[in-house]
Amino acid sequence: MGYLRKDREFMGHKDWLDHSSIYSQQHHTFYRWVLYPVILFLCLTGLFLAFAKKEVVIRTPAQLIAPKTEVLQVPVEAKIKTNTLKENQIVKKGETLVTFDTTSLQNEKKRLEQENTLIEQQKNAAQTFINSLKNEQNLFETEDSFGYSNQLKSFFAEKEATIYNSKQIEETIQKEQDIYNKSKELLEKQLTTRQKELQEWEQVRTAWINEQNIQGFSPEITSKYQLWQTQLSDVTEEQKKQTKSTILATIDEQIVQQKKEIEQLQAEQAKLVPPNTSKNEINSQKEKEKQNKELSLATTKQKITELTDTQQKNELALKTINEQITQSTLKAPITGTVHLNETVKNQLEIPKGTTLAEIYPKPKNSFLTFTALIPANESMRIKSGMTVHFKLDKKGVATKIIDGTLNEISENSTTTEQGTFYTIKGLLNAPEDFTSRYGLTGELSLVIGKKTYWQQLKDILFNQE
Repeated sequence: MGYLRKDREFMGHKDWLDHSSIYSQQHHTFYRWVLYPVILFLCLTGLFLAFAKKEVVIRTPAQLIAPKTEVLQVPVEAKIKTNTLKENQIVKKGETLVTFDTTSLQNEKKRLEQENTLIEQQKNAAQTFINSLKNEQNLFETEDSFGYSNQLKSFFAEKEATIYNSKQIEETIQKEQDIYNKSKELLEKQLTTRQKELQEWEQVRTAWINEQNIQGFSPEITSKYQLWQTQLSDVTEEQKKQTKSTILATIDEQIVQQKKEIEQLQAEQAKLVPPNTSKNEINSQKEKEKQNKELSLATTKQKITELTDTQQKNELALKTINEQITQSTLKAPITGTVHLNETVKNQLEIPKGTTLAEIYPKPKNSFLTFTALIPANESMRIKSGMTVHFKLDKKGVATKIIDGTLNEISENSTTTEQGTFYTIKGLLNAPEDFTSRYGLTGELSLVIGKKTYWQQLKDILFNQE
């Protein structure tokens, strides 16, 4: 009985399910809660795929850099005295960072200054020497340590000796000239006398031969002639003839004697040589003195020129040394953060020009500079002014994305083992709460355009770029 009742109830329930109203109610519920939402979802998805757009980007690693770093280099060849540089040290502009031992520079400076002082003193002494020579006057007030005053005294002493020698030579020449003139005058006078006497004796001979009287002769000849005439008056004709011949022979001897004396006087006159009155020796000494003076002037002027050149070289060296001494204290040129050169860290003797550290400036505004390498095959798709996104690596201090702008694309490419790249740079507009450090790396996305999701889906399906 119990089983029969249950079968009847089951058959009644089955009849209820087969009823049309029940089926209508089930379909309505299905459309309402399943089909309609699915259709709506598909419509919305289609609209999203058709109209929603996504940025098309080129991704590449990038790094934050400073717009301009200040390099601290070793300015002098000197040992480091103090060094306060530390990695990531914050320094202020004008802060003393490194000092160098300038003892050798100070010693060299002192030596050059002393040398220039001596050069100036020597130039002054040399100029005084020149002025003294030109003015023929000793203008030195005291003895100089360079020997110019002694040289001037020696020059004046030589000049006085030259003047004295010239005077002696002139006196000797004058004496010789006087002796010559007197000798010449005496010989001419004697020769004139002998020639006159010869002439008289020749006239006496003629008068004696012709037995004539003479007049106008010297008293000696006149008295002799009269005596001879007296000797002829008291003798015979034969004796007269003999006496006349004897006296004629005496007159001839006298004539011969006069001629010999005249010849002797003429010979002496011919031997008489006038003295050398030329002043060549005096002129030679004066010319030598003049040449010595000009040589001394030229030599001294050349010495002044050489001293001036040396002085100017020393001045240039002093200028360089003073600059090096000034530069021997390295101060922070800007306010920023120190990045040490690890290769010379803790060294005291470093070659001049070696980089000690770099100072990265403290950002003055919210803009950060980035740099990256873009493959050459992607370089034609980018241009200055395009939008970029920068995301720090997970190990960075922040993971938020920063927007920015591409500002610079290098003209020349760089080839590495990984390929050929172009360097790009730009600015990122960092928020105020963004903490960054130069050198941080991240991923840079360069927005080259936008595509709808439907276009991207087709590109994926059809393997299109």
